[in-house]
Amino acid sequence: MPRPILLQALTAAARALPLESGYRLADFLSSGHRCLFPCRRRAVGRNVAVLREGGDGGTPLVRSVFRNYGRFLFEFLRGPEVPEIPVQYERLEVLETALARGRGAVVALLHTGNWEITGARLAATGARIHAVAATQLRGAWTEELRRRQEAAGIRILPPTHRSRREMVALLARNEILALLVDGDVFRRGIVVPFCGRDVSLPAGPARLAATTGAALVPSYCLRRDDGVLEQRFLDEVRVSDRSAASVCAATRELSERLGEVLRAHPDQWMIFRDFFAQAAA
Repeated sequence: MPRPILLQALTAAARALPLESGYRLADFLSSGHRCLFPCRRRAVGRNVAVLREGGDGGTPLVRSVFRNYGRFLFEFLRGPEVPEIPVQYERLEVLETALARGRGAVVALLHTGNWEITGARLAATGARIHAVAATQLRGAWTEELRRRQEAAGIRILPPTHRSRREMVALLARNEILALLVDGDVFRRGIVVPFCGRDVSLPAGPARLAATTGAALVPSYCLRRDDGVLEQRFLDEVRVSDRSAASVCAATRELSERLGEVLRAHPDQWMIFRDFFAQAAA
């Protein structure tokens, strides 16, 4: 399949720019994104208001969400391996301890920071990392973007039943499966409290951990003011057995851990739909 010409052109432009110049351009374009898409702007405002426990959504916070996304998109077009960007891991020993058991790790992530870069940097040390994603940016670009990510050490699986069998197999090989828990591609969810609201979160992470014996590790990436991408691993969420009650309890604990992160960093959450209005539907 020929590589998309527009994607190639945008990638070439992103790679030609020095990092700081690219960020300045991304910041400028993110203002246009925010102004030209009022539905997205209002959705982000409502999400932020929930995270702030009834606050007004905060225009500066909304602006920061769009700005962080613009920088993420610029980095995404450059490619997963961007050596100029400093990466720092916090509590990496949690993941290392989990993998030492030999049954793999399900890493539950949020749409914050840029986990593709931190994941690629981790893959460069020898870690085998896989993730699940549907269409990326545009349908015609998805195959090429997956090829780039795999070249950087992150293999992307589509959200299909066949992929689930692959997930079980790769965890049995003691590899890492990264799953975004705030996405919109999962089919079977569990309603749990999340940031003070009842929402439907995917049961897949806890169910996979229960089925395979893999560790369930919540994690998130932050974009710090000093330019560092910080990937932090939280304590493992235990899934006692395969019962529905255990899977539900683990999903609830996962939502509590990650919800605390979003309350502390509402400007980092790059979700452009009305998450709390739709998630429990």
